[in-house]
Amino acid sequence: MGNQRGVTIMLNLEQYVEQYVVFRLAGELYGVPVGEVREVVPVPNLTPVPRAEGGVEGIINLRGNVVPVVGTHRKIGLPEAEEPDAESRVVVVEWGGETVGLLVDGVLAVRRLRLEAVEGDYLGGEKREAVRGVARLEDGSLVLLLDLAGLLEQGKG
Repeated sequence: MGNQRGVTIMLNLEQYVEQYVVFRLAGELYGVPVGEVREVVPVPNLTPVPRAEGGVEGIINLRGNVVPVVGTHRKIGLPEAEEPDAESRVVVVEWGGETVGLLVDGVLAVRRLRLEAVEGDYLGGEKREAVRGVARLEDGSLVLLLDLAGLLEQGKG
């Protein structure tokens, strides 16, 4: 046999890891990529917008900027949320050149999820357009990964 040289390929596993902001909605865990999140704020006073479309619950004043806040429960087809409490948050995201707030029951943490942990698209019903996949945390908990385009386009206009 000839002189064979082995080639060792070193993979940087960090390139297969994406960070997600993980939050609760109706007892389930959801996540959005941290790169799409501008900030997370306690729920300020929501000003209702009569006949608002696209699931908008109201608007908030965020440092001088008017930001629409979407009722995330309704957009995903979950039971209506209770009134916001001390754990409730608005996850402020950048989407389609606009700033939009997602009303959530509480934010757990920023979690690093390995891309191979993302399972395929098998959801049906109301969540199908809003969820792009599922990731499994180290403790076995499942996190539904939201697709902001699918979530925010649902029922719009």
